[in-house]
Amino acid sequence: MKLTPQQQQQLDEALRQVYQSREQLPINLDAHWQADVMRSIRRLEPAGRNPLALFDAVVWKFAAAAGAFVVALSLYASVIGWNPLSDLADYFFSNPVQFAIVQSFGEVLNLWVN
Repeated sequence: MKLTPQQQQQLDEALRQVYQSREQLPINLDAHWQADVMRSIRRLEPAGRNPLALFDAVVWKFAAAAGAFVVALSLYASVIGWNPLSDLADYFFSNPVQFAIVQSFGEVLNLWVN
């Protein structure tokens, strides 16, 4: 918001008067005052309603959970190990008909994509 020089001068004068009379104002700040102020600030919407700013707030809420999930998955993979060929072999020998059907769908999808 742009202020004209006259408006800026009026604002400066009003702030100066309030500052000079600050000791005359009865202000009672109890222990909950700062918590209430911070709560009201957190409830304010981001300026400009930028969707990326709203997305950013959501991302940071889940960042710790995502990091913990990555660490847990990495530990699992390093301790247990993962070999996709052995998994495919186990799947084939346990149910060869279903494996053939899944493999044929994979070939159809591969032809469709390419």
